[in-house]
Amino acid sequence: MDTLDDFYFLSLNIILWIIIFSGCYILFWLFCLPMNRIRKLDETGWKHLNYGGGKHKQNIWIARKNRKQGNYPAPFPNGWFIIAESREIGKGQIRQVDALGKTFAVFRGESGHIYITEAYCPHLGANLCSGGKVENDCITCPFHSWSFSGLDGSCSKIPYSTQKPPKNSQLKIYQSLEQNGMIYVWNHNKDEPATWWPDVIPEIENGQYIYQGRSEYYVNCHIQEIPENGADGAHLNRNINNQILLFR
Repeated sequence: MDTLDDFYFLSLNIILWIIIFSGCYILFWLFCLPMNRIRKLDETGWKHLNYGGGKHKQNIWIARKNRKQGNYPAPFPNGWFIIAESREIGKGQIRQVDALGKTFAVFRGESGHIYITEAYCPHLGANLCSGGKVENDCITCPFHSWSFSGLDGSCSKIPYSTQKPPKNSQLKIYQSLEQNGMIYVWNHNKDEPATWWPDVIPEIENGQYIYQGRSEYYVNCHIQEIPENGADGAHLNRNINNQILLFR
C-alpha cells in the first residue's frame, strides 16, 4: 500500500513540475522573446487563386504573368528606402540586397561606416557579394582583387599593376544613411542627391526603446501602394477588422 501511495505521490510531483515548467516557458515566450511573425509571398493575398486545379504557386505565377503594367512616370518613387537592419551587418561583412530594380552590395567598413554600392564589379562584372572582402573602407572583388572605395567608388588598388586604374573602373555608389537601427538608401530616377532626410527617433538612438519583435509580410505589389493604402482611411475602415489581440 505504501508503495502504491509513493507511486501516486511521485506521479503527482512529476505532473506538477511539468505544469510549472510549461507555464514558465509560455510566460518566457510571451514576454521575453521577440515575436517575429513572417509570412512568405505565396501566403499573403493569393488565397483567391484556386482556378485550373494547379498548384497554388503555379497559379500565382500565372496571375503575375498576366498582370498589365501600369503607366507609371518612373519605376519607383524618389526617396529614402530601408533595405537592411543595422544589426544584420557587422564590421567587415557584405550583404547582397535586391530592391528597387537594382542589386546592391551593402557593407560595413572597418571604421564602422555603412556603404552601399552596385553589386557588380565594373571590371568583368563579378558579383562583389559572392566571395568579396572588405579591406579598410573598401570592397574587394573576388575575381582579381580590385579594391573600390566605399566613399566615392574609385578603384583604390589593383594588386598586380602599378599603373593608374582605367577611367571606366569606377564602381557606382548610392547615397546611404544609418539611423534608427536601420540602413537607408536614397533612390532617385535621375541620380540626383537627397533633398530631405528621415527623422531621427531619439528613443531608438539612445536605446530607450527595446526590440520586442515584428510582423513581416511578403506582399506582391508595387512599393508605392503600401504607403498609399495606409493613408486611405475609408478603405481601412471598410475592409480591416479593428479587433487586435495584444500579448504585451
